[in-house]
Amino acid sequence: MMGKFCPACGETKARTSFYKHPHKSDGLQGICKECHKTAMKRNRRENPDVQERDRARAKQPHRRAMAKALVARWREVNPDLYLAQNAINNAIRDGKLKRGVCACGAKENVFGIAVDPKQPLRKIKWECARCYHRSRFEREVA
Repeated sequence: MMGKFCPACGETKARTSFYKHPHKSDGLQGICKECHKTAMKRNRRENPDVQERDRARAKQPHRRAMAKALVARWREVNPDLYLAQNAINNAIRDGKLKRGVCACGAKENVFGIAVDPKQPLRKIKWECARCYHRSRFEREVA
């Protein structure tokens, strides 16, 4: 079978690289799965209506349980990063360290990320939640 052209990435890909769409003449969506995923991630990061809906969904009990399990698994897989995060948070709580400012200028919802987890209080990168998630998205897409 012939491939299909994706106008978003400019490549011709196998038909299996496209989601099904019953209203299209060929039965497939216009852009490939990867381009569609990228567009959905971008929409989720930039559209306030979608973000509000996601915040409401995150409060559902089964989603809270899933988030708790994900955090527990991250802590098991990354014990050094978890201890570094705790060291920074404890230093802020005890007044030994002042919360910094994000590169974007935000002063609220800013948290510290240890550049070297073995010496967490030596060099700290301060990021607000928005910049952290935006940079995480860019790393995933790249």
